Amino acid sequence: MFDTNQAAYVKLRNLLKERTASVVAWVGAGLSVPAEAPSWLGLRKLLCAAFRERIDATDGDENKKKLQTILNQAQNTRELWLAFEMLENHLGVAYRETIRGAFANVAAARVPQAYVDLWTLGIRGMITLNIDRLAARGFAEAHGPSGAR
Repeated sequence: MFDTNQAAYVKLRNLLKERTASVVAWVGAGLSVPAEAPSWLGLRKLLCAAFRERIDATDGDENKKKLQTILNQAQNTRELWLAFEMLENHLGVAYRETIRGAFANVAAARVPQAYVDLWTLGIRGMITLNIDRLAARGFAEAHGPSGAR
């Protein structure tokens, strides 16, 4: 259960209530998961599956062995950015196609309530590196298309 008496929460609540400072939320991929966007680990799993298909379609045991080693490294590294870099380098066009496919249904998905809730708190902005448009759609849902408060 969330502790509403913890110091950081109380401070944030007071900032928002008193409007003594502008608050900008920095959100990550987790907020988009309810819209069936993949998590970082889920995206790696999908890309590894695409790479597995490439290995299966490759001729020559030696080539397959080299690619399998790369796949094993990508699957097991704790450094996700390194895994994505390895997968991108070896998947080529399939890398982008797999990512597009993973996010294909997100555009039509319902906006997760967490985005709408953040906007209705009165924050001044939201920073996200997510490739979905859920933060912007959440703003429109919370404030209408014109952005009126």
